[in-house]
Amino acid sequence: MPRQTTPPRLPVVSFVIAGLAIVGMVVWSIMQWPAMEPSIVTREAAGNHGMSTVPRLVTACAMPVTLAVLAVLFGFAPRIDGRFLKLLGDPGTARMQDKTTAPRVLGLLLIGLSALFATVHVVLVSLHTAESLPIESLIATAVGAVLILLGIALPLIQPQAVTESETEARFRATQRRAYRRAVPLIMLGIGVVTIVAAWLAPAVAMLIAIGGVLLVFVGGGAFALIRSRAA
Repeated sequence: MPRQTTPPRLPVVSFVIAGLAIVGMVVWSIMQWPAMEPSIVTREAAGNHGMSTVPRLVTACAMPVTLAVLAVLFGFAPRIDGRFLKLLGDPGTARMQDKTTAPRVLGLLLIGLSALFATVHVVLVSLHTAESLPIESLIATAVGAVLILLGIALPLIQPQAVTESETEARFRATQRRAYRRAVPLIMLGIGVVTIVAAWLAPAVAMLIAIGGVLLVFVGGGAFALIRSRAA
């Protein structure tokens, strides 16, 4: 009789943090509701288009609902991924380490998105009130935190070969080594620098984050490709 395996699941702590973020956003909306303008203008009327406005109800619900939907999707993602692998011909022989890695990575990503969405929610609600917040600094700090969590998650990612070519095998081997060592440290550094810049030079903080991520993944991919062809 075949042994029953437990379906892969995200760590419970990731759902707890996402739930706390959703509750916090809802509570913040309720507290700020009396001071919120009924709507805000996002685009003035001009030419062929009229004035665009956003009601406070949409602002109050957008981030909590989006995070709740993402949490549900992330929860089902490992199971859906397994079913797709079976449809593609995978008989279910993948290593247990591979089956548990994806939920852990998704869990870290969900924690980072919870912090980011909660920050964006506070910023959006402030647009309906007279409260003045350092918007650039707050958003950049949240993005830096996400990058730090991504740096923690990268060593868990193990890119698998799609074809049986020797060039791809060498490329994936180089990529796996980079994900275990250099790339996570660089990503952690980018996250820390982004957070520091968010409060010292807010105008360039997001440029540091975006440019750093592009440099890591595009540059890292190019380096791995060159190494695989030269080997």
